Parts: sequence; C-alpha cells; structure tokens
Amino acid sequence: MTLTFPFIIDALSSYCFVLFACICLMGSIYTFTVLPETKGKTLLEISEEFKAITVCGKSCSREKIIETKL
Repeated sequence: MTLTFPFIIDALSSYCFVLFACICLMGSIYTFTVLPETKGKTLLEISEEFKAITVCGKSCSREKIIETKL
C-alpha cells in the first residue's frame, strides 16, 4: 500500500479511500461467507473443515496425514 498510495492519490484524488474501503468490504464478505466458523470446535474438527474447502474444484490435501495422540 505504501508504494501504490501516491500513484492512486494522483489518479483518483480523494476517491482513493473509496477504493480501499471497497477492498476491505470484499475481504469482509469473503471472510463471512467462505471461511467456516471455528468457535467451540477442536483443532481436529477445524482441520477437517479446511480440508473440505476446494478451490477451483481441487482440494488442497493430496497426501495422507498421520496424527498421533500425546
């Protein structure tokens, strides 16, 4: 942001803050709609939910993970 701010302020003048506000809004919408709720869940349950998330039809976990109990 530090490098791009002078160029954006020259191009958009005072409207550059609207641009940054829209980016923050899109990030908030992504957080509330795509990411799962983790309150009250164990780490194992959270990791299972994140394994189920796919990006462009591809899952991020391809290898088998062995978990150990302490």
